[in-house]
Amino acid sequence: VFNGMELKDLLDLRQRASWEKIAPYLQKQFEKDKEQYFSQRQVGITYRDYLRDAEMLELDLADPSVLFPKSLYRMHQNTKKQIRVKKDEIVAQKIIKRAEVLQRYCFENESILIKPVETIEELIREGKVLQHCVGTYADRHASGAAAILVIRSKDKPEKPFYTLELREHDGNVIQVRGRKNCAPTPE
Repeated sequence: VFNGMELKDLLDLRQRASWEKIAPYLQKQFEKDKEQYFSQRQVGITYRDYLRDAEMLELDLADPSVLFPKSLYRMHQNTKKQIRVKKDEIVAQKIIKRAEVLQRYCFENESILIKPVETIEELIREGKVLQHCVGTYADRHASGAAAILVIRSKDKPEKPFYTLELREHDGNVIQVRGRKNCAPTPE
């Protein structure tokens, strides 16, 4: 079961329980869910990842039912989903804060308005409606690596029109993309 695992990973597992408990548990999980694991080594790696996720989610690893779940595969799938949700919540909060910081780039004239993306939902919707990849910029925008602004027609302020990526440190526009990644019109 431990064949091919790195020493660091083995030592991490050993801190949780004895080999006498871990080895039979992992063997049982392999036999139970052979269709999910292509090798016994994969069960050990899945267990390592599950324990890291459980720790990050602050699950009680002193509880034997958490430390040795009945179905390691199902519990690992569950913790991965929870981690994704937790990460998305963090990114969503950062995007809201970024909108406040980026207010200085708001612009309006007689025909268009430009404003920062205000929520993760708005960013995702922007990409879906315009059929481009800006939805994948959530992490970069939230962390400050990119500044994403939306351009709207003033008479349709809720309808995605163009998306703008700005480099904050010098105010340069990196790209402006419309529907299906089209370039902006002259106006």
